Amino acid sequence: ERLDADSYLVLGGTFTSCAQPNPRWSFSASRARVEVDDKITGTNATFQVKNVPAFYLPYVYYPIRRDQRSTGFLLPSFGYSETRGFNLTAGFFWAMGRSADQTFSLDYFSTAGHTVGHELRWVGSTPSRGTLRSLVFDPKDSQQYEYDLDWSVLQLLPSKLRASASVQLSSSVAFTQRYASKSARGARSRDWSLSLERDFGLAALSAHAQLTDGGSTGSVDGRVPGISLQRFPQPIWGGFVFGLRGSAERILSGTRNAVDSWTRYDVTPTLARPLRLSFLEVEP
Repeated sequence: ERLDADSYLVLGGTFTSCAQPNPRWSFSASRARVEVDDKITGTNATFQVKNVPAFYLPYVYYPIRRDQRSTGFLLPSFGYSETRGFNLTAGFFWAMGRSADQTFSLDYFSTAGHTVGHELRWVGSTPSRGTLRSLVFDPKDSQQYEYDLDWSVLQLLPSKLRASASVQLSSSVAFTQRYASKSARGARSRDWSLSLERDFGLAALSAHAQLTDGGSTGSVDGRVPGISLQRFPQPIWGGFVFGLRGSAERILSGTRNAVDSWTRYDVTPTLARPLRLSFLEVEP
């Protein structure tokens, strides 16, 4: 039944976005309202997998916008693992605008516990962008929470400054590998870096800091802090091109129990004389 120019009332209808001849999934509702290029809302909904009823929901909200960035609940998924038992995954997607969104997720494991996740993404003026992923786990066999953070931000600031930050932090390597595999970073449990850069045209000045904790290996490595200056290659005299790079860093290396530190200075000049022919260019 047509309600208005863009809305329809469907009784006892079945819906799916699967293009297979025999849809892999679908849902039916005793009463549904279809708003073209926006959403489907329905009551007494049953989800089917290969025409086999999987679960029932008293109310369903399903976005059908063409840009696939509609706010709404994500389709739940099910699974089983010998170590975690049966699991149910559900989520909610919030389209905050054309260039920002958030996703909230919940994973329930029958024998292990449950996790709560959050992801914030945004894109600003090029190259500004950021992604913040966070996960917290409440285990059944422990009073202590586990967590995993994976944050990455690149931001342009006033006065031609460019800042970047990266944080990969977890409560333990075992948790990261078992429950947060999407954001796992090898054997590292703590890894962060910060940098601030200013481009002056002929040269660039940057300050940076970076620290890595090897997790189960117990190793610690980093550069806290560091500063570098680079003069971009420029022609000087007689066709010669001169460039220069210098840096000063405080380097850390060792284990959590004993960390050695020292200061390193580097100066690297470059001098080149490009030789150009009609079909060949050589730069010694």
